[in-house]
Amino acid sequence: MDDTKTVSSNNNCKNQEQKGSFGRFDGVDDDLHIKVKEHLAKGKTLKCHHKNCNDKGFHSLESYNQHHHSKHPKQPMYPELSLIKMLGLEAKGNPWE
Repeated sequence: MDDTKTVSSNNNCKNQEQKGSFGRFDGVDDDLHIKVKEHLAKGKTLKCHHKNCNDKGFHSLESYNQHHHSKHPKQPMYPELSLIKMLGLEAKGNPWE
């Protein structure tokens, strides 16, 4: 038997968590970040895709993220349209849909 223990870094743990959940839907990549900034620059808002939020609009990515983390922590933050339909949420015209 080998007594050597393998220790993974925190970075590997974070990657494992992403693979186990909705992964890329929980973070903002560069392309999505650009789309969101352009969307907001046009005076549009980010709308929560959960049915119980009654079209609540957010004027910044930070406020949308805070709302999502406090109200819907186990749901995907930036779901694509196919995932929205699969989870029974509502499309709201957000740039990632």
